[in-house]
Amino acid sequence: MGIYERKLLTKARPMMAEDEQVEVVAMAKLGSVRANAGRSLAAGVAVAVATGGAGFALTVQAEAYFILTDRQVLVFQSDQGAPGKHLATIPRHLAHPVDVKDGTLFIKFFLHVDGWQDMLKLTVPPLPPRLRKRARLFIKSLGG
Repeated sequence: MGIYERKLLTKARPMMAEDEQVEVVAMAKLGSVRANAGRSLAAGVAVAVATGGAGFALTVQAEAYFILTDRQVLVFQSDQGAPGKHLATIPRHLAHPVDVKDGTLFIKFFLHVDGWQDMLKLTVPPLPPRLRKRARLFIKSLGG
């Protein structure tokens, strides 16, 4: 485990139950939403239903860390590789990977969250290879 992952898990620990187990730490680029491609993502992603009023908006493609635990998915912004601000908390049972495309260069999929109007588009780059391996484990663990 690298220094950034240790910092990420230290930052995430207060958001987790004492006995909650981390299963996968993955990284991907967050892109536009699928359902309303014509609408600006700056309008935001409606997350109030799943996150108790918390929300986030992205205007450009940005890297993010995804921590999958036995109970939830925690999303943190990546700031030049280092863990940045907390973007979202998604109850695990509400998150579902769909339209998974595991290509030669990239893994692309949408993260559907029950109760959200739109889906998040995630792209995992080919390098380093561990990113793709973890993305596959993240997708498989969520039933994709």
